[in-house]
Amino acid sequence: MDTVNIYGTAFGGILLLLIVARFRPALCDLARMLSILVSKYLVYPYMLNRHRWFGPWTWAGIIKCLGYGALNCVVILYNVHSYEEASVRAGRLALVNMTVLFMAPHPSILADILGMSLAASQWIHRAAGWMTCALVTTHVLTIQQDVDPKQGEILFAIIGAVSLATIIISTFPVIHKRIYEIFLRTHQAFAVLFCYSIWRHLSSGSVFPRLYLYVPLSILCLITVYQVGKFLYQNNFLSSRPKPRATITCRPIQPPISGNKGGSGKELENDTGSIIKIRVTLGRPLGIGAGQCIHLWMPSVSLGSWMQSHPFVVTSWSPEKQTTLELFVQVRRGFTATLHQRASASGSASFCAFVMGPFGISHSLSQYETVVAVASNAGIAGVVPYLKQLLYSYNTLTGQIRRLHLVWEVDTLDMVVEAQPLLNDLLKDDSLTNGYIFEVSIYTESAHDNGESFGEHGRAFRYHGKPDYNKIVSTEVADDYIERIPSTPERTGETLILTSVSNRLRDHLKSVVRRYLGKKVTMQEVDYRPSEVIAQ
Repeated sequence: MDTVNIYGTAFGGILLLLIVARFRPALCDLARMLSILVSKYLVYPYMLNRHRWFGPWTWAGIIKCLGYGALNCVVILYNVHSYEEASVRAGRLALVNMTVLFMAPHPSILADILGMSLAASQWIHRAAGWMTCALVTTHVLTIQQDVDPKQGEILFAIIGAVSLATIIISTFPVIHKRIYEIFLRTHQAFAVLFCYSIWRHLSSGSVFPRLYLYVPLSILCLITVYQVGKFLYQNNFLSSRPKPRATITCRPIQPPISGNKGGSGKELENDTGSIIKIRVTLGRPLGIGAGQCIHLWMPSVSLGSWMQSHPFVVTSWSPEKQTTLELFVQVRRGFTATLHQRASASGSASFCAFVMGPFGISHSLSQYETVVAVASNAGIAGVVPYLKQLLYSYNTLTGQIRRLHLVWEVDTLDMVVEAQPLLNDLLKDDSLTNGYIFEVSIYTESAHDNGESFGEHGRAFRYHGKPDYNKIVSTEVADDYIERIPSTPERTGETLILTSVSNRLRDHLKSVVRRYLGKKVTMQEVDYRPSEVIAQ
């Protein structure tokens, strides 16, 4: 290319940039309009509703899966001349898709590296796993030559295929939700067996096929070394400073009454659904963003707890690094049930606890004028840190928030009693020159009075039954709660529906919010979802 062409290309590029800059507002409006249309007709509506075995499937999700599958089919079939060539290409393509499965020890770590939500990382993991299974099946079915199972390479291929099939079968919700702890360790064990079998199956005469394994495993080793080093430093393994400890508190179980063979009955109740509070004293200060989680490793809790680490969302929030973390945990089967049993005798227990994290994305909410935080049961733990952050931004005039409404749907008032300190702290933070912006609405079937106000300044209300979310959203969008100067033209700000709810409620909220997408309303889900954190 001569100098004149170089000059002409540069000159044209500068003019193009100036034109784009001139029409940037119009282009942004066009992009926003397209985003609303895509969300309204592809992202929010379900093509297939939620079922016990599968779903829900959105149109956008199906399009992504079809595009992913079509791309792999094109790569296999393009300019192919024989079944043998297609078989080899399917096998190599399976190795390429498999790389994403072994790049990180956990999907949450990969999500942080790629800057995406945990749900998106899990979707990629599932899609890559299913595609690898489909390609391995294609690779096996298109083999034309005779195979001898006694040969080492063929034997390990069979072992790898069986282990992959076991992994796929065990991922069905009806299995892994019932025996999560067993599923998790089995999943990891068969993944290691599958990787080793594929390595033995590949030809050792050439480095290239095995390179598809060496690259992700090398990345896995680097990430693991970094995580281990960070873990050792954060928990003071390399210094004489005190190690972190976790104090678990809960309601003590009343001892049986003397002479009552059945006892008080309290100790016979199922622990599932109870609330425990965990206070973690850190070895070093740690910065935690709103909505982020930590993994706790507490090896002294039970005989098998040294093999497990468990994710918990952090309810405490501070603009600075924290030295203590507060956790609000609903008791499930397994580890949290053991914690509850250990602490229920006296009401508290203390254990050595090692912290990993933080994990997850902390979403920026500074651009929203109205935020409606919707939580169900223990989902309150996922939205509380965001509420604290928004109140802080309001008090320090660093955000646009002018209206904050918490809608909490609970089964019983017992959980409200347990969360009362959290709610009181939020109400205390809402105190800038008495210009209150925070309101709490609690809905429960066990309440007797409808619309009863409690607390100071009438900012908290208790209602009987289920909330009418369509009415709540329409009222917030109508801008009835924000005072504006009548003579001054002021644009209405954006509204966010922040959710930490069950699957059923999330599906309903998506159908409600979909009607208001054209009115500057968006819906954001936190990484913590009550019905899906089975590990607890």
